[in-house]
Amino acid sequence: MNGSSEKRMIDEYVSYRRNGVCRIADITTEDFGRQGRKQYYVLRSVYDKNVKVFVPIGSELEKEMKSLPTKNEVMRFISEASETEIEWSDDAKTRALYFDSIMAEGDRAKILSLMLKLRAKRDRLEKLNKKLKANDAKFLAMTENLITGEFAFVLDIQRMEVIPFITERMAELDKD
Repeated sequence: MNGSSEKRMIDEYVSYRRNGVCRIADITTEDFGRQGRKQYYVLRSVYDKNVKVFVPIGSELEKEMKSLPTKNEVMRFISEASETEIEWSDDAKTRALYFDSIMAEGDRAKILSLMLKLRAKRDRLEKLNKKLKANDAKFLAMTENLITGEFAFVLDIQRMEVIPFITERMAELDKD
């Protein structure tokens, strides 16, 4: 998945920050006050029609626009995630910093592994009639939103089908 050093095109699909999959709807010049006239990518969320984001061309924010993975890359992420260990710190602050670094790094295999770790932790706690800590639940929601959004779009399936797809694929990998 490439960063933003390449020139983006209208109607290209990208993953942007925590907005997930977006279509570049336009490239426009705007004056938003203190910044003066600048060129912007206008992004529209694929999953939330109300989301419209302006990303200044040539800015640090532009670097957070990522190309979507290919189907082969998605399959590789699933394979790598099954072999990626996510450490669990008992200290909530340390854990949050670690999880945040995984999200910032953007490695989809690690993010998928984090999502699976958090889902397993949530499931264990629910059996004890307990819940995830609020920050862990926040990271679970972020990882699920990112993974299900990107994978569903790339694999051309519904978002609700992504987790079962991943689970099935990982079970196949375990058999090998």
